[in-house]
Amino acid sequence: MKAKLGKRLLETLQPGSYEVWDTELPGFVLRIRDGGTQTYYCVYRTPAGRRTRIAIGTTAVLTPVQARDRAKEILADITKGIDPMEVKRQSKTYSLETYITDHYGPWVETHRKSGSYMMARLKRCFFKDFKDSPLMELTTLSLEQWRSKRLKADIEPSTLNRDISIIKAAYSKAVEWEILSVSPLSKIKPSKVDQTGVVRFLSIDEEVNFRKAIDTREEEIRLERDSGNQWRKDRNYPQLPNLRSPLFRPEAP
Repeated sequence: MKAKLGKRLLETLQPGSYEVWDTELPGFVLRIRDGGTQTYYCVYRTPAGRRTRIAIGTTAVLTPVQARDRAKEILADITKGIDPMEVKRQSKTYSLETYITDHYGPWVETHRKSGSYMMARLKRCFFKDFKDSPLMELTTLSLEQWRSKRLKADIEPSTLNRDISIIKAAYSKAVEWEILSVSPLSKIKPSKVDQTGVVRFLSIDEEVNFRKAIDTREEEIRLERDSGNQWRKDRNYPQLPNLRSPLFRPEAP
């Protein structure tokens, strides 16, 4: 069956075992199964001339426009001699350590001011538990278990949020480089952080120093006003209010 793959068409499709080939983009296909699942595919010939297909995603996740854009990217790579299936297979050979050390690390240290800090955090926080794991094996579940263990070790949620944002950034770059088709960490959420703060009262010495600092700043302001008014007086300009007047003095505690 051939038709333009769009929202209206999806609403009319019935469960079965058949395919719909897009009339606008050759190689963009929607496969419908008996259970009702609808999956987008991109069908292409590899640089070696072999016809194959790669799954893009289901209609439950991607709109027709999003899936078509992804198919265009795949077909564009094919014209460059890049086989997306081969890229996918290679991604399984990357461990977290080899990806971070050989690929992401050199890039982030060159292009990010905080790159050295980010690399240090990645190695310190994640290599102990995950350095030998294939990239796709670091999932939302495994990272949630890692977070729970560290929370029990009294690591602050805000610290964990920073670490998780750093590892998610590394995975996002892997998707951008097409080492991964999707990031397995995209759905993980930051920990809730207590924003109430801690109330602390000043010691006597701190209060004395604080009041001295206020007095010093107020005197600087008064001197600036005195100097300004003298300048105005010399030129017969109206005077601004005198800050040494009782009307402008703070009340004594």
